[in-house]
This record gives sequence, C-alpha cells and structure tokens, in this order.
Amino acid sequence: MTEHLREELRNNPDNEYHKLKIIREIKIADIFFSFDNGELIKILRKRGYAISRMQFDEVRKLDEQMVTMLKDPIMKNKFETPTVARIIFEQEDAQTFALEMSKQNQTRPEN
Repeated sequence: MTEHLREELRNNPDNEYHKLKIIREIKIADIFFSFDNGELIKILRKRGYAISRMQFDEVRKLDEQMVTMLKDPIMKNKFETPTVARIIFEQEDAQTFALEMSKQNQTRPEN
C-alpha cells in the first residue's frame, strides 16, 4: 500500500480531493514536542543539586534567575514555542503521506 500511495502522490500532486481523502484516514498515535529550554533545565539541575545539599540561599538565587528569565517575553516565548514535533502515526501510509506533503511544501529538510 505504501508504494501505491507514493505513486498516487507523484502522479497527482495537485489533486486536493485525493489529499483530503487520505488526510481523513490519518490517525496519530502520539506527538512529542521539543523546546529550546536548555538554559532553564541547567538552572533547574543546579537548583536540585542545591536543594540536595541544603544550600537554600543558592536555591533562592536560582529561583530569582528563573523568574527573571520567565518574565522576559523573548525568553518565555523561546521556552514555550516548540522547535521540533515528533509525530507517531498509527499507519505507515500516514507517515509516507506526511513526508511527501512535507517535500511538496518545502518545509524544513530532513536531517
């Protein structure tokens, strides 16, 4: 079926009805998002270490750093906006369709 779907998409790349028919059948099992929040995670790790050592002055200092970061609209947006979405489909055909549509729409290239 997957090869058949690839062939259909190659032969009819502009057939919107056909695309909509396939989209209706797509079932997503799960989605995982990644965020650009490495700086926040580093602070949280330091904070956890400080708590384990009962260094509460350090904990308060790190809390202040996090609050400052989260009050900054640019940083807050950076932490809240997904940078990558990993999608798990229930059928292989759905994955094939999504990859073909991605190529046609010239979205971010595969790594």
